[in-house]
Amino acid sequence: MRRIFYLPAIVIFLTGLTCLAVRAQQDTVRQEWISVIARPYADSVLLRWAPLNVRIWQQGNAQGYRIERYTLMRDGEALSPPEKIILQEEAKPIPAEKWESLVKSDRYAAIAAQALFGDRFEVDLSKSNLFSIVDKVRENDQRFSFALFSADMSPRVAQASGLWHSDKHTKKGEKYLYRVIINRSQPEARGSLFIGADQKYSLPAPQNLKAEIKGNQVSLRWEKAGIDAYTAYSVTRSVDGKNFTPLSETPMITLTPESTQSNRYEYASDSLESKIAEASYRVHGITPFGESGAYSNTVKAVANILLTEIPVIRSCLSEDNKTIQIQWEFSKEQEKAINGFSVESSPQPKGTFTTLRPWLPPETRTCQDKTPHQTNYYRITAFGKDNSKVLSPVYLAQLIDSLPPIAPVGLKAMVDDAGYITLSWEQNQEADLYGYRVYKANNEKEEATQLTHKPTLSNQYADTVNLKALNDAVYYQVMAIDKSQNHSPLSALLKVALPDKVKPQAPAVLPITSSEKGVALSWIRSGSADAAQYAIYRRATNDGEWKRIKIIPARASDTVYAWTDDASQGIGHYSITAIDDAGLESDPTAPVRGGKIDARLKEAIKWKRPALMPEQQQVKLNWQYEPSDVKAFRLYRAVDAGSLLLHKTISGDQRNYSETARTGKKYTFRIMAVFEGGRMSELSKELTITF
Repeated sequence: MRRIFYLPAIVIFLTGLTCLAVRAQQDTVRQEWISVIARPYADSVLLRWAPLNVRIWQQGNAQGYRIERYTLMRDGEALSPPEKIILQEEAKPIPAEKWESLVKSDRYAAIAAQALFGDRFEVDLSKSNLFSIVDKVRENDQRFSFALFSADMSPRVAQASGLWHSDKHTKKGEKYLYRVIINRSQPEARGSLFIGADQKYSLPAPQNLKAEIKGNQVSLRWEKAGIDAYTAYSVTRSVDGKNFTPLSETPMITLTPESTQSNRYEYASDSLESKIAEASYRVHGITPFGESGAYSNTVKAVANILLTEIPVIRSCLSEDNKTIQIQWEFSKEQEKAINGFSVESSPQPKGTFTTLRPWLPPETRTCQDKTPHQTNYYRITAFGKDNSKVLSPVYLAQLIDSLPPIAPVGLKAMVDDAGYITLSWEQNQEADLYGYRVYKANNEKEEATQLTHKPTLSNQYADTVNLKALNDAVYYQVMAIDKSQNHSPLSALLKVALPDKVKPQAPAVLPITSSEKGVALSWIRSGSADAAQYAIYRRATNDGEWKRIKIIPARASDTVYAWTDDASQGIGHYSITAIDDAGLESDPTAPVRGGKIDARLKEAIKWKRPALMPEQQQVKLNWQYEPSDVKAFRLYRAVDAGSLLLHKTISGDQRNYSETARTGKKYTFRIMAVFEGGRMSELSKELTITF
């Protein structure tokens, strides 16, 4: 049974004429909608063209194509202006009734006629997965694609479809610009091509034809001889090495993905009949002009028996608990398809398999493992004469083991400041060791908890602990397990001291006292047993920077601590922290306010001339005072013979004040400044105003 792959017409322009659009000569600014190719002969130039979409194709069918030729050069000299002639006024598909005779002699004519004139155009593509990409293509797209496909496959169909012209009025030494233009198209739809009448061309042979065979199935592959040279290929076969015949009357095109690597090759396949032991193949390309290119190299394919079965291990027995006898099944008929067997083993089902016996004759069905592991996984490989190989399913075999491994020793740990703990211990020497389990406890008396969900093969383990927890140590143990699931005793208990990462509690600050001697601070000691000292901080203003001014050592006998700040001047804020023996510092206490009191009075304020405003019944008081750290001014007033009383508290940044006054009244004023920390100035002299 011969087999060959064919490409549907919708793909032909992806691999044929459409690819040639990039070669068409175009105006510098005008879009060209028709792809044109040409072949120069001794007495003529043959033109082929194809519209690039459905709309242009339908327009060309209805209005026809006008073929123009411009002679641009003659005997190496440029012609100015070029000589223009119209080769054909209206090239278009022949009428439907004239297709009948062509349909009878050309299989592609029926496809083209149905695409051009049929009432409906449907193609059943469901029988081949190669056609799945066009399942949903609209009818007009199918008509367009299959019509151009048919013209590409048959020069006679191309002529009948109005896509062909032969210019028989050419001369050697002349170079032409051909234009194919759809009549009355707006905007003008055209295609162009520049070619010389005596230009040389050749059709290359497909390169590097190769054949692969499995059983009697032959797969052929060759490199394209130029992606736009051929639209189809013909594969020929010879069974005597001399006479070649095509595998199919229909040229073939293979469908390949769009990647650069895949587009490099074309493919075909064949099946050799049972009486044919070998065959030779060669390939040549076919152009849209119906030309056949040179033949490729010839390759030979020799049929062989196909390997279709796999060996199956049936038993792995040990009578002495030291060696294992492996036995497998494989059909007698398939012995002719293989060169032999190999036996492989591994201690892990998905591990690296090592070859136990590299080559056993095809008739062999048994093999002995003289040095097995405690646990063994076996598989058999059959090597086909067609260079294939098949593997048996993996088979498990174990020797009896009742001895547990020894308890791990040398357990030690490294812990860092982030709480990462690295455990390590000496590697057990048992050959059948399966792994280790790691256990952990938070105190020495509690039952340890298993950390490993499954045994770990490494003799190291990483753990993390919360250093802000209350316990200052954790405890570890390790257990070894062999492949027979025998468990060792637990290792010796390892205590791991943890770095101190818990900051101490803050002390409790007692009320402070401000005096002329300074600020007396007192506090109750921190509740943390490891508090080693206390730090006293001060800032001068609400938003100022805190500065550490004193360190007081902690003493186990002291419950209440006291210290007086006699150096700082002015009002400030104080806060205290506790520092433990690991250098961790507690949160600061809430700030308290105090300052060293200066009881001396500052100089008195000097009055400036007041401003009297009788019409408004007001008087504006003015004074002069240099210090800028005044918190407030206190204004005292007496009316007529009354007592001098506090009348108004004025902001410290003011230096005047407007007062309401009544006619006929006598007013007496005195003023003083109040500073941060409570210090005050002397009272000013009296200012008397009769209004």
